[in-house]
Amino acid sequence: MSTEGEDFGEEGARPSSLIPVHKLSTRDPLHDMQLLRDVAIINEQVRRELGPPPRVVPQQKPEKESEDMKPRDLAMAALLGTSLVGVPACSPTTPVSKSGVDTMANSDRQSFNWPLRFTEHKFTAVCYSTLACNVWYAGVRSGDREPSSPSSEYGPNYLDHILGGHTGIANFPEPAELAWRSMDGVEHEARIDIGEIFRDRVIRHRVPREEVSEQPNRTPGENPQIMLEINDRTVRVYMRAFISTRHLQKPGNPYSGFRNDLILAKSYHY
Repeated sequence: MSTEGEDFGEEGARPSSLIPVHKLSTRDPLHDMQLLRDVAIINEQVRRELGPPPRVVPQQKPEKESEDMKPRDLAMAALLGTSLVGVPACSPTTPVSKSGVDTMANSDRQSFNWPLRFTEHKFTAVCYSTLACNVWYAGVRSGDREPSSPSSEYGPNYLDHILGGHTGIANFPEPAELAWRSMDGVEHEARIDIGEIFRDRVIRHRVPREEVSEQPNRTPGENPQIMLEINDRTVRVYMRAFISTRHLQKPGNPYSGFRNDLILAKSYHY
């Protein structure tokens, strides 16, 4: 097939084949916390397999070099050194004490309305035990033309690792359009009205009001993930929201100050 005269643009693809990227309007510190937690798990696995990292001995500079420094350079070095004293390290999460309790001062807390509500969401579609499946929502197609594996291959918590998805979706687009073939070869079509399922805009979670840790300039649980699962002849709609907590959910793990339970909101059988 000839490509002469076609404009592929700077990205090396036809403009019609590019999917627009929806960026978050605000930074998501709880997503940062999830990434830090994943990095901590990976580091721990590496330490178990390879042992502790080698001790690095700082290289001493020759004394002659310091003697040759000009007075202006010495003054600048002293100024930089004193200006960094007392600057706290940046952290995407609320401070937590060694006992695992949120230590943010009351004056730094931000009050929020209860129950928690959302104005934007992420969306993810997954398929299991289908011969083919297609999901269209918010201008993005998801799915697979090839047969999908049964969820039993991934264990009872097969949805725990599925995070992220299409982000920054304002409430609410047109209903999701589904087309798939179940394992018996029967073709199915459905329209799932996400806006109707979550018409109250209330975030589904399992954190009591008194356990929620307020974050500066942020509403807890904003931009939750909505997940649509096609599993043979069953369709399920879930919500998952990162809710920061005042106590560590895993004692001793400084990156566990949150909950992100997957909550089933609606189920259909065809």
